[in-house]
Amino acid sequence: MTSKLDIKFNKAFHQLSELEETLAPDIMLKLYAYYKQALAGDNFSYDGKVDVRDAFKFNAWTQLNGMSQEEAKKQFRLAARDDNKRIKKTANSWIKYAENEEIRVKNLALRRDFIQQSKAKTKAKNS
Repeated sequence: MTSKLDIKFNKAFHQLSELEETLAPDIMLKLYAYYKQALAGDNFSYDGKVDVRDAFKFNAWTQLNGMSQEEAKKQFRLAARDDNKRIKKTANSWIKYAENEEIRVKNLALRRDFIQQSKAKTKAKNS
């Protein structure tokens, strides 16, 4: 059964997805993070590719760790609205941030592995 919140969330998502102009990168990251949290919750995944943009996206999403999917949907709707409580009139195909996410988020795993290896080398060096 689809809740009223799901309907409103999907409506906001589709309206933003149809826009062609650009939003500020920080707004796009916020929308992306709420979108991912709303759909996947704390089930983070990462493909290991080294890509700064994807690392920023993954970081934005992981900062919402512990937020319920329902709350993320509410926050997405709030972030998608302008000062007049209407869906923003500009966006830059931000839906691209949601495409192929399983592939894109893997670069954080690579980054995490590198950090762990660096720490292990430093610890071994200092021992």
